[in-house]
Amino acid sequence: MSPNVFHGVKIDSDTDYERFTLHFLPNILSLENRILLLSPFSKVTGESDIYYENVNIFKMHSFFENLLDCQNMSIDIKEMAIKIRIEALLSQILFMSRSTKGSSSEDLSHPVFDIIAYLNEHLTETITLDNLSNKFFTSKHHLNKVFRKAIGTTVGNYIIHKRVILAEQFIRQGQTASLASTNAGFHDYSSFYRAYKKVLGHSPTNKINSRMLL
Repeated sequence: MSPNVFHGVKIDSDTDYERFTLHFLPNILSLENRILLLSPFSKVTGESDIYYENVNIFKMHSFFENLLDCQNMSIDIKEMAIKIRIEALLSQILFMSRSTKGSSSEDLSHPVFDIIAYLNEHLTETITLDNLSNKFFTSKHHLNKVFRKAIGTTVGNYIIHKRVILAEQFIRQGQTASLASTNAGFHDYSSFYRAYKKVLGHSPTNKINSRMLL
C-alpha cells in the first residue's frame, strides 16, 4: 500500500495465520523498475482496494521467507540481497495482480516510461529540461513534477545516477576515470567526481586502486 493509506487485516477464516509486515522506501528499488513494481499500489494504475485470495498458488510465503533469511547474512551481502529479494517479491505481487484482476497495459502506458526510454537512449548527450518539455509537449515544472511523483527523484538526479552507473561500467572495462567520465556524458571531471562519490559512496580512484590490489 502507498504511504498514508488506511489499512487493516481482513480475516475470512478462524484458522491460524501468519502476518508479514514489510516497510521500505521506494528508493530501495532500481529507478528503471520503480514504476512498474509499485504499479499495483498506485492510485493511477492500481486498485484502491488491494486484496487477493488464494495466494498460496503464487507461493507468496516463500518470497517473505527469503527476505527473512537475509537476517543471517553477513553485512557485505545483506543490503544487496534485501534489495534483490524485495524486487522479487514485488514482481510476484505484480504477477499476482495481473493474473487475478486481469492483465492490463495501463501501467505500461504511464507517460514517464516514454521519458525514461528517451533519457536512456540519449544518456550521454546534452539533456535539458527545456528540450524534454518541448519533446513531450509539457511545461518543465509539470514534467519534473510527474517524473518525481512516479520515480521518487528529479529528472536531473535520474540522469546523474544513470551516468555514474555507466561510468562505473566503463571503469570496470579498463577505462581511466577521466575517460569514463567523458564517455558517460559528464562535461567536467569535478562534477563527475562529486556525483560518483555521492551515488556510490567512494571515489572512482579508490575503486580503481582497490581492484589493482586484488
